[in-house]
Amino acid sequence: MNQNPAPSVNLNPSPAAVEISGHFGELAQGRLGPEGPVALVTLPCPVLVTRVGYTPLRGPLDAAEPVSRKALAAARLTLAEIGAAGWGGSLAITRPAVPGLGLGSSTAESLGAVRAVARAFATRLPPEREAALCLPVEGAIDPLMWPAPALFASRQGRVVAPLGPLPAMRVVGGIAGPPQPTDPEDTGFPDGTALFRAVAAAIEAGDLPALATAAEASAAANQARNPNPAWDAVRALARRRGALGIVVSHTGPAIGLIKAPDTAGDHLSAALKELGLQGVLEYCL
Repeated sequence: MNQNPAPSVNLNPSPAAVEISGHFGELAQGRLGPEGPVALVTLPCPVLVTRVGYTPLRGPLDAAEPVSRKALAAARLTLAEIGAAGWGGSLAITRPAVPGLGLGSSTAESLGAVRAVARAFATRLPPEREAALCLPVEGAIDPLMWPAPALFASRQGRVVAPLGPLPAMRVVGGIAGPPQPTDPEDTGFPDGTALFRAVAAAIEAGDLPALATAAEASAAANQARNPNPAWDAVRALARRRGALGIVVSHTGPAIGLIKAPDTAGDHLSAALKELGLQGVLEYCL
């Protein structure tokens, strides 16, 4: 674990709850060079909110309902990290989606457990330490602990390069298949260096069409390793409806369209449902 001294702990903890926003797939994912680590740039999704509650009690840590073993493990690591020896209690999770859909749900649950435990003991951990607590139980994590976009090494739990704010956009998407839990040992991604550069340049310029084009190029490359069953139908819909690009989860079944923010009223959600997508959502950044 980390070598920093544990923060001072409130000896009279109180129940705490936190909310963690997920993401909708990745704008790009690949390796940092032919032999480099797997990295990604996620697309934030503020409407997918995981709520984690923690009630501190002396004794073991458990859950009154089915809760991810990863979240429980992250909570236990956090109790040890902050020096709360002898404390356990109960964890509860309200999830917007099951893990494995490419929406950041698993990381959100573990991160929520970390933050809820820390908050109960009046402690706040920096994002680097939150990532260090989530990574051992997840194996691969999303950068949900950082508020700003970043190029992120998901199997190492570190920010490779911070990115600026994303240009305003509208995202409409859904789920095209069953859950596909991320395999942390899967490093069979193509070199993403050129795509990462294109994404970073588009973000720096505030160029939404260029960003959407880069996202679709990464999505298209991913069809060779993790084909989304709705790819052809969604791509045809994108061309008919003037979408700027397609975004997918590179390890799950999420797929969606990127459009300009002022394009509401085109009934894209209904069109995606007609294609058979589940859990269709729509939001603007």
